[in-house]
Amino acid sequence: AWSLQSPSLLAHNALPTEVVTPHQSQWLRESLSTHLRLLDQDPTELTTFLDQNPTRRVGRYFEQLIEYALAHTDCALLATNHQLHHGKRVVGELDYLFEHHGEINHWETALKFYLQHRGGETLMDFVGPNAADTLGLKVDRILKHQLPMGQHSATTTISGLDGRPISSRAFVRGYLFYHQGQT
Repeated sequence: AWSLQSPSLLAHNALPTEVVTPHQSQWLRESLSTHLRLLDQDPTELTTFLDQNPTRRVGRYFEQLIEYALAHTDCALLATNHQLHHGKRVVGELDYLFEHHGEINHWETALKFYLQHRGGETLMDFVGPNAADTLGLKVDRILKHQLPMGQHSATTTISGLDGRPISSRAFVRGYLFYHQGQT
């Protein structure tokens, strides 16, 4: 439930065409509300799903939760973690490609935690558990590499697209940790 209902780590008003807005994901939360209540009573179905591909990586665990959620809605899940090839070379991957109400959606998902470092005035001043990982680098990778993969010519090989346009957006959750007294 937190994965679906928590606020986006990226401000949709700053990146209106790149980030899944609360309105655009409202259908997901609404269509799963009854299912989530049933999981509160008996989580066996979800835990069985997660046990199929156990992971100790929090980002991969988050992706599994989103995959489970999408699979339990009225959308048609066309691809998950689909590698795109140019010849024999892998050029990228699509986290999720699904059809909902006739529209093709490509979502790149991430769960990130960043700590404010130094003055915290830029996105580069928020570092992850790996000091080489910053919020600035992640946003840059999402905008310049991951989201454009939805428009890559290799997507034409995915069944169910039939030449329809793809809307690519980021579904990013997490927390920013600030120095005391700063927000």
